Amino acid sequence: MSGCDASVLLSSTPFNKAKRDADINLSLPGEGFDLVVSAKTPLELACPGVVSCADILAVAARDLVTMVGGPYYDVKLGRKDGLVTKAALVEGNLPRPTMSVTGLIKLFAAKGFTVREMVALAGAHTIGFSHCKEFSRNIYNYSPNSASDPSYNLRYASGLRQACADYQKNPTLSVFNNIMTPMVALCFYGCGDFYI
Repeated sequence: MSGCDASVLLSSTPFNKAKRDADINLSLPGEGFDLVVSAKTPLELACPGVVSCADILAVAARDLVTMVGGPYYDVKLGRKDGLVTKAALVEGNLPRPTMSVTGLIKLFAAKGFTVREMVALAGAHTIGFSHCKEFSRNIYNYSPNSASDPSYNLRYASGLRQACADYQKNPTLSVFNNIMTPMVALCFYGCGDFYI
C-alpha cells in the first residue's frame, strides 16, 4: 500500500479499480477531491513538480485541526504522490468504525504509530461527518437487552437512531461527528464547499 500519499485522488480506469472506489472510501466527498485539484493546479503552473497533492492534504488537515481549536504542529513537506492505486490494497490497511481499541492499536502499530499518535489521528477524525451505515449496527438492535451499544450515551444513541432512521433507503445519510460545534469544520474553506 502506498500509504498517505494522496493516491486516493486517482480515479479508476476500465482496467483498474482505484483506492477511492474501495468500499470504505466511497464516503469520501467529491468536493474534497475537487478542492485538492483547485489548489494543485495554480501551484503546478507556478512551480511545476514541486508541491504534491499529499503535501496539500497534510497542510490542509493541520490547518483544519488548528482552526477548530486543536494544536498547531509543523508539517514536514516533500511527500511524493503515488502513481499506483488499487482498491484491493485498502482492506485491512484502514481502520473500520467497528474495530476494537485493541484492533486499532495493532493496526496503527503495524504502520509504526505509537498509541499516542493513534489517539491524535483518531481525534482528528471527529471533525466532519460519518455515514449512518458505518455505525448502524451499534445503534440498532445491539443485543436482545439493549437497543444500542451500552457504551453509548443513551440520549446520544437515541438522537443517532432518529437522525439515521432512513439510512437503508438512503446510504448517503450522515450525521456530524462533533455535535457541539459541527459547522466549524464545514466552514474551513467556505460552508458547503469542503468536508473532512
